[in-house]
Amino acid sequence: MRERLKKQLARFDAFSRRERIVVSVAVWLVVLFVMDTLAIAPAQRQSGAMAKAITDKQSELAKGEGEVAALRQKRSQDPEAEARARIAELERRIAEVDGQLKSAKTQIVPPEKMAGLLEQMLRRNKRLELVSLRSTAPEAMDRTEGAAAPQRPDAAPAEALYRQGMELTLSGSYADMLDYVAQIEQLPWKIFWGRMEMKVEAYPRAKLTLNVYTLSLDKTWLSI
Repeated sequence: MRERLKKQLARFDAFSRRERIVVSVAVWLVVLFVMDTLAIAPAQRQSGAMAKAITDKQSELAKGEGEVAALRQKRSQDPEAEARARIAELERRIAEVDGQLKSAKTQIVPPEKMAGLLEQMLRRNKRLELVSLRSTAPEAMDRTEGAAAPQRPDAAPAEALYRQGMELTLSGSYADMLDYVAQIEQLPWKIFWGRMEMKVEAYPRAKLTLNVYTLSLDKTWLSI
């Protein structure tokens, strides 16, 4: 290897000055090419990738900071947004409950129709005799009877709910009275049962006193 190197150097020394310059430049170009291929270019590609990654992260950060700034500005301009969102949710819930109440009201017999409905059911059974029919005093329902949650002190008072009732006394056989009660329970409208009292007159006849009621927001007595 040393002998070959000595021969190459001897040949280089034999070149003219101009030839030695040309060869030196060519060697340096080869060295630079090798360095660029093996070291510089990969480093440049790596640094370029890093620069792009940094730029991307900076853009992402700037975008995030912009969004935060926009949210802060929105919050400063609209500090009650959370309260309004809560109000909107409560209004949605109120509308839902209102719909449920309206649905329930369609299932309960209207107070003004209850007397006529009871008499109509009675006419279907000719063996029963109506002894008396009268309305009872409206009775405000105790709010603790329902499952309603306690109200806030500053909340508007809820409308009072009244029991609108009637008392009717029937005379007839036990089987006919039982049939009459069953027919009332099968009505599409809901009638609520109150007190029920039966007295035997002379077998098989008895006297049945029924207290029935419906629900209403009106305190006015039922008319017969």
